[in-house]
Amino acid sequence: MIKRTCYGAACLILMAFALWADGLAQTPSDAVTGQKLIDMLKERDNAIRAIARSTSGPLSAANQEKLKGIVGDAFDYEELSRQSLGKYWAERTPAEQKEFVGLYRKLIEKSYADPKLYRKVEKIAYDGAEVVDSMATVRTTVVYKGEKSVIKYVMRRVGDRWLITDMVIDDVSVVRNNRQNFYKEIAKSSYAGLLSKLKKKLAEKTSGGGRPAVRHFERRAGGVRGEVRAWRCFSGAGE
Repeated sequence: MIKRTCYGAACLILMAFALWADGLAQTPSDAVTGQKLIDMLKERDNAIRAIARSTSGPLSAANQEKLKGIVGDAFDYEELSRQSLGKYWAERTPAEQKEFVGLYRKLIEKSYADPKLYRKVEKIAYDGAEVVDSMATVRTTVVYKGEKSVIKYVMRRVGDRWLITDMVIDDVSVVRNNRQNFYKEIAKSSYAGLLSKLKKKLAEKTSGGGRPAVRHFERRAGGVRGEVRAWRCFSGAGE
């Protein structure tokens, strides 16, 4: 069964964030925080585009590291790992948890720090933000090759920072999708087998200036071909 996927534009994970909080009331201070999040993300977006479009070819080593840093600093890797492993997280030793979190981060950084993704985006609309306590929502619409995709980024406040804990693309949670496939792989082989597959994904050679070898799937609606990046690298582990 072909799962719904987003376009390469969905990989603009660092350009907008969200936590699903529909229906929850906001205080005036929450509304102010929401606007600050949008402003911060727009500023981030501009910085990313400036780097990605500074050249039509491969980025310099310095700019590639800058892009990687922006991507890498956007996530709550421990929470992403905990949610993605689900019931198996508690079964891991502290050393194993640390190893998994580090692997997760490297996979995201490898797949998302690709300037080609950000050069192809036509438009990003910040449709609104909601903040309730330590949770926030920024809903975005991304136009990529003439097609629209709604992306919601799930976040939580960690200290004085807001970090991504999930991404909902056209109503599909990538963390839930990863968890389902992780469970399948662990049931089929073992946790060690899952770890081995993810390490192989990380070791795959890239092409076209850092682009990882990921599969392409036809989108159900209109047959539009979507590109699934780091998230698919994870969820494909169970295939």
